[in-house]
Amino acid sequence: KPYVHIPNTYCRYYDYGGDGPCENGRSFNDVWQQCEDDGPEQCMGVMWNSCEGPTSDITVNGAWKLMTAGHEVGDANNPTATCGGKDQALGHWDAFVRKT
Repeated sequence: KPYVHIPNTYCRYYDYGGDGPCENGRSFNDVWQQCEDDGPEQCMGVMWNSCEGPTSDITVNGAWKLMTAGHEVGDANNPTATCGGKDQALGHWDAFVRKT
């Protein structure tokens, strides 16, 4: 896999053009490809919410946010300056971070 999965974590994301709601959800692979196309200097990963099941379910369409490059990510229990943990993700978002 080209990413590291970090459950229940919420990071800064693109100011525009980098997110979409459940209502017109996209496939995870489409969103991941957009991140890949933008390159590692712009996109460091995808925040994902499957909307209907576990947030980690990337086999269904979902809501998504493209993570701005350059974060220290941490995890649910160890938030950083730019990535909130469980208190910000609230169980709604998982981060899939590009492997470097």
